[in-house]
Amino acid sequence: MMCTFSAFAAGELRYGVEAEYPPFESRNTAGELEGFDIDLGNAICKAAQLKCSWVETSFDALIPGLVAKKFDAINSAMNITEQRRKSIDFTQPIYRIPSQLVGKADSGMETTPEGLKGKTIGVLQGSIQETFAKEHWEKPWRNGGVLQRSKYGVGRSAERPYRCFAGDVCRRAGRFPPAKPQGKGFGFIGKTGG
Repeated sequence: MMCTFSAFAAGELRYGVEAEYPPFESRNTAGELEGFDIDLGNAICKAAQLKCSWVETSFDALIPGLVAKKFDAINSAMNITEQRRKSIDFTQPIYRIPSQLVGKADSGMETTPEGLKGKTIGVLQGSIQETFAKEHWEKPWRNGGVLQRSKYGVGRSAERPYRCFAGDVCRRAGRFPPAKPQGKGFGFIGKTGG
């Protein structure tokens, strides 16, 4: 969790959240926010006797939103990186999520720069997966291969013919193929990383 301290004086804690990442934060069928991070945030507000409010934004707008004081804390699954530490402070990590490619299960694709050359990879804009893909896959490609960035989560991209790179907890939560009917024939490719 990342936060500023203005909330305590106001009696309200405004959380910035990207609600596209079940089971951590998402909207249920009734349109209500739910998930581990939502429960944690509400418990913190209750213990501190603060009113809780949630400000939804895209993942890549979370840090700029905190810096601009649009909310008091980020309570959204976000890995700690040195680049992010230059802008904001973090608490101790609450959990770590490994990352892996999702794609056609029978592709036999190698998750090396050579094996991915000429392929399109979907990533969440502003995520550590985007940074990893740019550093380890996009630079060596040069003669083909596309890094497809999305502001709205790679779950929507995963249903298209290209591969996506995301936290593996999403599949267990039913977010990625093959958990969805349209994901038949999809699965994890290569080793888990991150």
